[in-house]
Amino acid sequence: MQGRGQAAKSPRCWRSVQRLRQFKSDRPFWAGALCAFVAAILVAGIAVAFVFGVPQRAAVSVGDWFADCYWQIRFRFMDPLEILQSKRGLTMEGALAVAQKLDKYSDQLEDIAPRLAMTQPAVLQLEVEVVPYFNYEGITGPICTRVYSGGALYCSCGVEKYPPVDIMKFRGRDNFHVLGRSFCTMPANYVFFNIRFANPFSPWYESTMVISTLVHELLHANGICYVYDPLLEPTTETATLEVLAAMGISGNDYTFLPFVHKVQDFAIDYAWAKAMSEDRMPEFERAIERMFDTEFSRANWARTKATWQGREGELKRILNLYGKVPYILTVEALQNPSGYTRPVPIPATFNRIRMDDTRYFLGHLPELVGAFITEMAEKEPPVQ
Repeated sequence: MQGRGQAAKSPRCWRSVQRLRQFKSDRPFWAGALCAFVAAILVAGIAVAFVFGVPQRAAVSVGDWFADCYWQIRFRFMDPLEILQSKRGLTMEGALAVAQKLDKYSDQLEDIAPRLAMTQPAVLQLEVEVVPYFNYEGITGPICTRVYSGGALYCSCGVEKYPPVDIMKFRGRDNFHVLGRSFCTMPANYVFFNIRFANPFSPWYESTMVISTLVHELLHANGICYVYDPLLEPTTETATLEVLAAMGISGNDYTFLPFVHKVQDFAIDYAWAKAMSEDRMPEFERAIERMFDTEFSRANWARTKATWQGREGELKRILNLYGKVPYILTVEALQNPSGYTRPVPIPATFNRIRMDDTRYFLGHLPELVGAFITEMAEKEPPVQ
């Protein structure tokens, strides 16, 4: 029988143990330092797991576990643009990190950002300001509509459309989920807001959502109106983000906070959709509860979950149209050196949206937020 002392003929694992013992006896200081280093890594990993909440996935390899820890720490020192442009930009963790960072800026801006008065003159004045940006940003080109006159069909072309804007009562669940509607396929081409935006008894009253809703519906009215294209709504949402960024950079105070909210909504919806598809809802819910730091926001989140319980199919459809796919289009453009999206259904000669203003806005967010706060503090309050 072969003895255990015959190292040359021992199993490989036993030879490794023998080498470690020899190393320990020959160099006790370095052996102790190596053990301390390994112990420190394990303790640091456990500490990170408790402090940062990672890793929370049930089945994950040791390599993925440490990768999660590494990226969760890195996210703390990255701005939203850096996260979106990183290889983790299209992960649930990356999207949640973006949403959490934007939530801090949103809190700073919430009380000082101006609100649009829901009066007919104010809405129409904003419409006159918004529509020219569509062509200027290359989102729309000359728009042609089919017109019947004298029994003949011909095309009437124009660069811009300014449809009538009004409020509408939505019925049932639509009253709580539909912000606005455009009848872009009809000759009248009306744009409607949900009446809750104009109702002083509603929490939606004069909300910043009204700005992004107006931009969204006016984009439909100005040509992004392909009824059967699956990218119709995601394209409109992505174009809305770029227009809000362009207007905010140009000095429009009313679009500053809506831009921040829009990116944050994209990120949360993307993370929500990813959590549902990857069966990681408990992890997503813990992150959301940490982000919603008031009792009212937590209560609203609990109500939202209860509302969609048993209707997960419809929820996934809405998240994909208005959050997940627009988020992907935006991230792809930000990671593309040219800044362009993939081909999308827009009524322009070049069927891609250039997200250069979004990139600039996100890349200079701390400076822009600081300048905005200073500017708002220096402005005199409006006369009541």
